[in-house]
Amino acid sequence: MKNLKLFSEVPQNIQFHSTEEVVQFAAYDIDQSRLFFASSANLVYTLQLSSFQNGRAGAKTALPVEVCSIDIEPEDFITAFDYLAEKESLLIGTSHGLLLVHNVESDVTELVGNIEGGVKCISPSPTGDLLGLITGLGQLLVMTYDWVLMYERALGEVPEGGYVKQMICL
Repeated sequence: MKNLKLFSEVPQNIQFHSTEEVVQFAAYDIDQSRLFFASSANLVYTLQLSSFQNGRAGAKTALPVEVCSIDIEPEDFITAFDYLAEKESLLIGTSHGLLLVHNVESDVTELVGNIEGGVKCISPSPTGDLLGLITGLGQLLVMTYDWVLMYERALGEVPEGGYVKQMICL
């Protein structure tokens, strides 16, 4: 990768609520220069980078971190996480199938869907018009951001003359 260069590095320690807690997912809001981290304790940490980018913070300066809790059942956990610039919100999927939209400004979480079999992976389209979702039952769902289902297909189905590129969701 000869064309990639490190622009800057910001060392930052995030104080977790327990020693067992780890970062599971990360998302970036390019418009407002902030990072979001979802942890194994179903907490979302927000790290604002604007002061660093404006040159006011040095490498040793601690940046403020906001923490909010995602209210789900204790045995449920976050399995998918992404930032939706169009809604200025975080899209969160859980092992029990909850599809949540968390508005980061108002700190309000809304249930927008319940996916049978749980959510394994979510991915917004590059244009921001559609959302791809893989369920725990092996279904591929494509929907709009108004949560209208446009397309549903079992991952094992390939249309005649079609080609499938493997998608990896951890």
